Amino acid sequence: MQVRRDQRFLVHFHSVFSGPTLSESFGTILNLSEGGCCLLTDSQVHAGMLLTLHLHVTDEASPIHI
Repeated sequence: MQVRRDQRFLVHFHSVFSGPTLSESFGTILNLSEGGCCLLTDSQVHAGMLLTLHLHVTDEASPIHI
């Protein structure tokens, strides 16, 4: 059994993201941890890929940039 290093928090945030080899794309963040996140998207994203995320959180006036 694999033990996760960081605690994961269940969320449901719409997001816009991009990376060095990925143009602006859209998806939904399903969980967050200090070390990463689970992203549901139709774009080609793989584990370990560095991304710039813009999370659209319901109670926030503007996106949170990570």
